[in-house]
Parts: sequence; structure tokens; C-alpha cells
Amino acid sequence: MNPICYIKRHFRLLRPDRRLLIMTGGSAWIGRNILQLEELGLDFTCATCNSDDRVIRLWYNSPSCRDFTPWHTSINNESRPPLNPRAFIFDLDGVLANTEPLAFKAWQQLVAPTGVIMDGADYLAMLGTDAETTAEFIFRRTGLAMAADEMVADHWQRVIALIDAELEPSPATPELLAELTRRGCLLAVASNSPTEYVLHVLEKLRLRSAFEAVVGRDQVQNGKPDPDPYLEAARRLGCDPHDCVAVEDSPLGLLSAVTAGMRCLAITPDGNCQNGHSLAFACFHSMEELYAGIGVVFG
Repeated sequence: MNPICYIKRHFRLLRPDRRLLIMTGGSAWIGRNILQLEELGLDFTCATCNSDDRVIRLWYNSPSCRDFTPWHTSINNESRPPLNPRAFIFDLDGVLANTEPLAFKAWQQLVAPTGVIMDGADYLAMLGTDAETTAEFIFRRTGLAMAADEMVADHWQRVIALIDAELEPSPATPELLAELTRRGCLLAVASNSPTEYVLHVLEKLRLRSAFEAVVGRDQVQNGKPDPDPYLEAARRLGCDPHDCVAVEDSPLGLLSAVTAGMRCLAITPDGNCQNGHSLAFACFHSMEELYAGIGVVFG
């Protein structure tokens, strides 16, 4: 993908207090594209390095950070060498367990008295967001007359009831976790959901013992798309983020993992890396397909 097109597609996911560092192999690229970058209204800095001018690296930081954090590397680089990671860090909802349809069903139940019928576009808009952000979206979308904290608490009760009644693990997930453990990988969960909920789901699926660390939204300062959940999971595992592979399903989660400095595998409905999943190292239709194609990661 052309780097300018890539930046245009994804820059709105960056928080407004972030500065973007664009590092490329020569000043020619900067000269060709500086006007388009300025039109985006981003706070950015350009730099050059001794590498191919076709390769661009994106970094970002906040005013309080001295160093830039990797956002994405080698957009134009199509090579896919094996990753051979020390650790795998999984998102929960939509990856380890197909909970997102149940969470959406709970929101549909909650807003039913308003007469608003929530559809697939609403589902996609809420995908990967934390509970508070989703509650704000629900209020704007439906006008539900309920305080945000009350709305979130009511929703979680409904979700837990649906999970206890209907949830099953994603196909091949136990087998995949066992295979990664056999290969010596450490395992963790990094979720935008509350830790109590994450642990409940893992216990329900009998997967809790597979993970050395579990990080929920309430355990970090900033949730996804900021890198905090993945950085905290890597810290608890004692691993450098660059030695970790994340497994995600949402564009916000992908951005969180990549800004943490990790390569990311995506679980997508169509199994390809388009439609917001272009940050992924590789995409799979399901956990079952990832299990079957684990050689992509280990070579």
C-alpha cells in the first residue's frame, strides 16, 4: 500500500495529542509528499535513515514521552520471514471466544425500550471498544435515558447471563494454546474488557490455566487503541514487546498491538488483511485456520 494512502486510512485512530515521526530512506520521498501530509492536519516530524527510499517507518509519541513508539514498520515490505516469538498475547472477545455477538445481543436487549433497532453497522462501530466508549455510542445512537455507569453495569449482567447459557470456545482454540505451549511460548491475554469479566469467560471456557498473565482494561491507564494493555502483558511475562506476537480481530486492537512494538496476527471474517486490518502480519479466517497455518509464524 502507498504510505500516504496508509496514513490517510489510519491517522484518525491516533489520539489528537500524538505526534507522528515519519522516517524514510531519503529526502526525495518527503519532498514528494510533504504537501499531502500537511493537508491531513497531523502533528508530524520527518527524518531520513540509511535504507531504501521505498520503505517508510511510522512512529508516534505523546508530549509526555521522550521516545517515539513504533506504530508500523516497512509498509511497502511484502516479505514475511518467520516470527519465532517468545510469547503470544491474545485478545479475548472475538478471538479466544466468540463473545462479541453475545455482547451485541445484550446491547440490543438493553436499548429495546427506546424502539431503536441496532444493526450490523452499529456492531462494527462498537467492535473492539471498551465499555465506557460503547456506552457513549449507545447514548448518542439511541438516547437511552440511563447514566453511563448504570448502563455499563446492566449490560455486563446481561452479557454474563448470555455467556453462561450459550458461550463455547472458538473452534481449535484449546488445541492452538496447547501447541504454542508445547513450542515453549508464554501466553497472556490483553483485553479491553474488565478483568473480572475476562477471568469469568476464561474459567467458563476452561482456558484460564493456559495463561501466565491476564490484563483487563481496568488494570492500565489507557485502553486500546493505546498500547498500554499489550505493554503491560509483555511486562508481566518478562518479555520484550518485540519478541511477542499479538492475536487480534479489531482494527483498534491491531493498532494497540503494533504501537506496543509487536507483530500482529488478525482473525478477520474474510481472512484477508483489508478493511482496517492492513496492520496485520498475516490474517486468518478463524482460530481453526490459524492453528492449521501456524507454520506461517514459526517457519
